[in-house]
Amino acid sequence: MNNANVPPPEGTCTTGAEIVSYADQMIARVEKWWDQLDDKSCRQKVRTFYGTPPMHQLFERSTWHSAQHTRQLIAVLERFGIEPNGRAKHGASRGLAAARRIVGIGEDSR
Repeated sequence: MNNANVPPPEGTCTTGAEIVSYADQMIARVEKWWDQLDDKSCRQKVRTFYGTPPMHQLFERSTWHSAQHTRQLIAVLERFGIEPNGRAKHGASRGLAAARRIVGIGEDSR
């Protein structure tokens, strides 16, 4: 699977329904990949732009990275007085290496 940086086709994913459809396709691809993966220990090395970590470390990094961006988006919504439609359960990110603070939302980054 070498499609990590391949965006959806131009002009798609412009509506909620299109985004959900695209996400469903990506979920199906990942599930197919996982079903066909011989070694599910996730210890095998994976080539990334930042080196060749074991697969389990790539998964952990991807998880906390996505969680951090989710927290940033929630903070932006709240700053504009918009209540997010759903929140992560309390403690859902416990044990992840995500930052304690949300950086870059209306603060001086110096």
